[in-house]
Amino acid sequence: MRATYKTFFVFYVLISNVFVNAFEPISTTFVGLGFTAVGRKMYNYVYGESCDSKWITFNSTGLEVALDQKLFGQHVASRVIQKSVTGFMNNKNPRKPLVLSLHGWTGTGKGLVWKLMAENIYKKGMASSFVHQFVASTHFHHPSQLENYKSQLQQWIKGNVTNCPRSMFIFDEMDKMHPGLIDCIKPYLGYSEYLDGVSYRQAIFIFLSNAGGEHITQVALNFWKEGRDREEIQLQDLEPALSLSVFNNKKSLEVALDQKLFGQHVASRVIQKAVTGFMNNKNPKKSLVLSLHGWTGTGKNLVSQLIAENIYKEGMASSFVHQFVSTAHFPHLSQIENYKSQLQQWIKGNVTNCPRSMFIFDEMDKMHPGLIDCIKPYLDYYEYLDGVSYRQAIFIFLSNAGGEHITQVALEFWKAGRDREKIKLQHLEPALTLSVFNSKQSGLWHTSLIDKNLVDFFIPFLPLEYRHVLLCGMAEMSAKGLKPDQDVVDQMARELVYFPKSDKIFSVNGCKTIGGKLDYYT
Repeated sequence: MRATYKTFFVFYVLISNVFVNAFEPISTTFVGLGFTAVGRKMYNYVYGESCDSKWITFNSTGLEVALDQKLFGQHVASRVIQKSVTGFMNNKNPRKPLVLSLHGWTGTGKGLVWKLMAENIYKKGMASSFVHQFVASTHFHHPSQLENYKSQLQQWIKGNVTNCPRSMFIFDEMDKMHPGLIDCIKPYLGYSEYLDGVSYRQAIFIFLSNAGGEHITQVALNFWKEGRDREEIQLQDLEPALSLSVFNNKKSLEVALDQKLFGQHVASRVIQKAVTGFMNNKNPKKSLVLSLHGWTGTGKNLVSQLIAENIYKEGMASSFVHQFVSTAHFPHLSQIENYKSQLQQWIKGNVTNCPRSMFIFDEMDKMHPGLIDCIKPYLDYYEYLDGVSYRQAIFIFLSNAGGEHITQVALEFWKAGRDREKIKLQHLEPALTLSVFNSKQSGLWHTSLIDKNLVDFFIPFLPLEYRHVLLCGMAEMSAKGLKPDQDVVDQMARELVYFPKSDKIFSVNGCKTIGGKLDYYT
């Protein structure tokens, strides 16, 4: 007899060094956070619970039996949870905390699972003072209080892990939680041995979300329609569904651009709207084609990376993301015909395998126009080409072309005493027209991509000022697991080269050399 697909869902386990920003906000008011440690000691004194083996002992067999007897229809989830929790609890020296993200429709067992986990780790189960539960719509419901929530949540986590390293934190309704609030707990999920003297490697974080429910259900329905046994569904059958629904989150991309891309208000706005509109369009008429222009180090490669990270679970490492560098992949002009054939086969084969493939072409200003033209059919409005639809695919072109003219516009604003943030796309379009369309060195010059208007957005990247370099430096220190140090970053930034020589306004290499420079100064 076929099992109904309606109750199907999967627990998707994220046990990586970086927590993907793919959900929305939570909120709550904590009372008396400053007295966390005192309150815990008083609780322990009155109720006798302490952070030791008397009160915290993992029962692997108990968890396995409980999942088997109480969680129904979730063979994928049960298997992953049992292995991941047992492996983590038996590891005396884990390199990071355990982070589980459970996805599926309401009533499929997500809430039950973390209760079973708590019951088989803590003597008091859910009543343990070491188990902490948060619900987005209840605890973090006022967006205006976001900064307060961040501070309070960080204090709460730090205080409780200080009191008991084997603490458990459950966040329900992750799909309703603000990305900024999620990001504030990221440091506790990584590989740092200590953060401000506290180790979080023994802690457990569990995230519950309805995100992905529709796509997971579709996979189950497809199995049912094909007459295949539900128990044949494997985790790998569900990963693409989760990649589409969980990691493709417009607010996550918005937050990533806001927190990691500096000095590019024009580019951020265009990219956010363009990518979000395309990903939310179930029936686009053509593939998305973005052309990013500006000097080296202004953020073009970073943007490609952020887009990939917010669409694919594995980001740039995804097998659905394909990157080409002109001078590395197409260096010999004499081989242009071979390159054309190989490139067309590569694109066709990969889009056939996954319609939502992404292709990134770097150094477009050094790419032969004939080679660019060979991919034109895949960017056009055709519904099918040789039985393959390319309308779900994404093409991103990166080029230094236009950098000089874009810089001139920014310089004129600076000389006129006008705020840089008042620069709009229309101020830069003429500059791009002059440099990209009319320059024989642009790569796109006289290609049919231009004639046929197949590039959806030409996106300008402004040159970066000293203040933006400082922001890059602080972000880089944080990414390296270092405590951001304004003095160190300032010293590093002052050593960079700026132009024009008379005013020294813009960084010659933008933020490109920041990583290596910081290694020297730290």
